[in-house]
Amino acid sequence: MAVTVRLATKEDVHAIATVRIETWRAAYAGLIDQAVLDRMDIDREAARRAELWDQYHSDPRGAEFIAEVDGELAGWAVVGPSLDEDLPEDGQIYAIYALPSFWSAGIGHALMTDAETRLREAGFESAHLWVLEGNERAAAFYE
Repeated sequence: MAVTVRLATKEDVHAIATVRIETWRAAYAGLIDQAVLDRMDIDREAARRAELWDQYHSDPRGAEFIAEVDGELAGWAVVGPSLDEDLPEDGQIYAIYALPSFWSAGIGHALMTDAETRLREAGFESAHLWVLEGNERAAAFYE
């Protein structure tokens, strides 16, 4: 199994939406209201991401990554400057997700490695992320 991580492009918005929504539905079941998860729509999310792509990528310190396994979509991550007012000098990992079919297959590790490298190259000496309370799987991964 060969994991490849590359920078995402605007042409990847459907892949990004797919990873985000499929992963949210699997990882957040029981943690987020099921009606919210059920309303999520990949095509609508992809269109929103395409519309906001330039805005999301206006800061050169940020980046989105796509992980693939043997050419198949496996995960997604996005990083940039902190959105937390009390940590203005930090970098932040805004999202890092592997499709459920690739959980425990090294996708998260590969994405985290590239995310950390990008943040260091952008000049950040420290970074943080948020974990949804109750998401023990993710918390264990980050720890």
